[in-house]
Amino acid sequence: MTSATNAAMASDPAGGRVRRTQAGMNLAESLLVLGVAALVTAGSYGAYNFAVSDVTVESQARAIVTLIAQIRRVNGQHDYTGVTPAGVQAIVPPGWQWDGTDVRDSYRNPVGISGSAVSFALLVDQMSSRDCQKLLPMVAGMAYRIHVGPAAAAAGGAVSGGDVFKAADGSLTGSAIANGCTPAGRKIAVEVR
Repeated sequence: MTSATNAAMASDPAGGRVRRTQAGMNLAESLLVLGVAALVTAGSYGAYNFAVSDVTVESQARAIVTLIAQIRRVNGQHDYTGVTPAGVQAIVPPGWQWDGTDVRDSYRNPVGISGSAVSFALLVDQMSSRDCQKLLPMVAGMAYRIHVGPAAAAAGGAVSGGDVFKAADGSLTGSAIANGCTPAGRKIAVEVR
């Protein structure tokens, strides 16, 4: 035996058992290190998903506002009877697409689009409750009226059904966010004049 081995196996001064000095980590320490690494990884993944969701909702809101502005520009803010999915195919916002039948948003869901002589309406659906809650205030400034909820609808350039988030007089109802964005099948109907 070498002197290092002899030192490692030195007996206890009290005359007890011979012991070895520890050369590595034991199982409990290894599991602790793995657990901390897993927590750090999970936290990073959650933060990443939260940030990506915020970016997606903000781009969805920007696309809706852009489409509203483009429709107003093209139609000169008067007759919106030509506002249909086919009628706006040339001005769909970046990240959205025209598939030959419908305009599809950045989530690839169809967007209901209809017009009348004095207004046009957009119907956006199939989004998470959190995204719905964040999107409503972002588009309120461009809208004449906003309805939200599973019963919200847009046809003939007007909105109907669901909870009224923004009324024709410009007033906002905060409870409509919770009531309309919570149930499954939630939709946002936006009317613009």
